[in-house]
Amino acid sequence: MKDVRVLYHSDDIHQFFHEKWHTPLFKQEHETPGSFIHGVMERLARYPMFVYALSEHPAELPLKCRSEWRHFSVWWGGIHNYPIEDGLHDTYWLHEIAHKIHMHYLPDLSLSVFKTKMAHNEVRANIASMFEVYFRYPQLRALTFEHEILADRFLRDGEFMKAWHYDADSVREQLFLMLREAALRPNPGDPYEHFIYNYTEKNKQWAEIWKSRYNEVETAMYNFQADIQSGADRVLVMDGFMEWLQSHAITRGTDIPFLDEAIAYNAVYQD
Repeated sequence: MKDVRVLYHSDDIHQFFHEKWHTPLFKQEHETPGSFIHGVMERLARYPMFVYALSEHPAELPLKCRSEWRHFSVWWGGIHNYPIEDGLHDTYWLHEIAHKIHMHYLPDLSLSVFKTKMAHNEVRANIASMFEVYFRYPQLRALTFEHEILADRFLRDGEFMKAWHYDADSVREQLFLMLREAALRPNPGDPYEHFIYNYTEKNKQWAEIWKSRYNEVETAMYNFQADIQSGADRVLVMDGFMEWLQSHAITRGTDIPFLDEAIAYNAVYQD
């Protein structure tokens, strides 16, 4: 973790991301109160956060083989400043932001409840960045993937889109159930559902890697958010949090928080 940029205040977060967006659509929607993107950003700006670049560990390996490549830093307050092509840039950031705004914390959760929480968070992030953004802004679809994606099925389904426009909240929850069903019991002949299932299996392995340490993060993040909610000074709270995150106890003297877990999951992901 290097080139860390801490965003303390709500205005800092709004300004950073407004400058970060590549598409005029995201910039315009960010500026529009009541829009989907503006609402997402208002939620994100409630708490201080940080962005960072990957450390060079190991330096001789390509970017995607480095220890932090699949580190789930959004769980502990940061987003990797990922170098990504223009078409997918804004939806990548939306995905990570959606992870962050749908992440809730509670100390001393059982491992089973923790796993369920994280599985649900993945689905919520997927709904925002892989479905809802296209339902709300169909013109964005031409700027992203050249191949067909799962959202295309729904975009072509006139009855589904009619229901979405009538009651997006209800249809969003139906989509949540569909994706959870695919994660647990995929249709044998559906490649999209098998992709969801396989990704979910890797996430289960991630949770197993963290089973002896997840409460450290849950407790630290719960206390961090509670301090902000209480009206404490955002700079002092965030500086204290970053001091903990970059302490020897967490980094083992490296520049990567939770290095062992990062290495272990990167091996799983590359498999």
